[in-house]
Amino acid sequence: MITVSHNITDQRFDYTSGNLDYRGLNVVHDEETSATTWYIWKYTWVGVNCTRAEGPLVGSWDGRASLSWGA
Repeated sequence: MITVSHNITDQRFDYTSGNLDYRGLNVVHDEETSATTWYIWKYTWVGVNCTRAEGPLVGSWDGRASLSWGA
């Protein structure tokens, strides 16, 4: 499990048909260079019921779908 203990600078949410598919937190790792990393969660739905929550995985927000999610 990854513990997010840095300064949260941004949050993003990606929805499909009203269901949350991805949630991301962008945190500052290095105050001097402002290097950033996204912690991303993926959610799976059946109808209106969330059946699986995966993550967080570390990666880019734009590359969230290509991270190594479980099968």
